[in-house]
Amino acid sequence: MKLNPDCIRDLLLDVEAKSTFDNVVIYSEEKDEPLFNKYGVDTVFYHIRQADTQDFLLEK
Repeated sequence: MKLNPDCIRDLLLDVEAKSTFDNVVIYSEEKDEPLFNKYGVDTVFYHIRQADTQDFLLEK
């Protein structure tokens, strides 16, 4: 799959809007996420993996 910079940007903005220091963001296929409607579930999860690989999404 080819990396979609718009999807990465939307994903990072969504995580930033939803997360706090005490709250992590968890994406699940069972949830109705606007990103899933816009890009598709497989595409969003691919981009989550790619962002995590590059340490854009850190859980400490």
